[in-house]
Amino acid sequence: MRVRFFFAEALRSIRANAAVSVAATVTVLIAVFILGAFIPSFLYVQSTVDSQKNRLDIRAYISDSATVPQVNGLKTQLDALQANGQVASYVYVSADEGLEELRGRLQDPSILDELPSNPLPAKFTVIPSDPEQSGQIVASLQDSPAIDEELGIDYGEETADKLLTVARGPASG
Repeated sequence: MRVRFFFAEALRSIRANAAVSVAATVTVLIAVFILGAFIPSFLYVQSTVDSQKNRLDIRAYISDSATVPQVNGLKTQLDALQANGQVASYVYVSADEGLEELRGRLQDPSILDELPSNPLPAKFTVIPSDPEQSGQIVASLQDSPAIDEELGIDYGEETADKLLTVARGPASG
């Protein structure tokens, strides 16, 4: 019978203080709604950022005037970076392969038939083991004589930095 007494007292208290009871209930409902909306949204953004983080790559453009020994020297540097764990993989893309890749991405590839020659340079596409180390990889490769002086090395520094800041989360602030 004690349980019945407690329920009766709770109902009497709610009726006596209806405004406070409604305010407390509404406050709890709002808090639960906000958390229910925020947590899945945060998890979705975090998973999207993590998946994009794995797509960050470095493109080292090779000068048209680079000699075979200079290109091999750059390849040796990349081999060393791969051996010490900074580079997960890298691929040499010739100018012709780059043009075919571009042809495959265009909706109207016939536009490339108007070009007098292939404007694309050869390049190394480098996948870093840890995207946070992209700047260090670029710094170690930029002095190579095989690198094109105009195009240089590109990894979308500003975009990559913003993406990595989001990936680190609010705690790194």
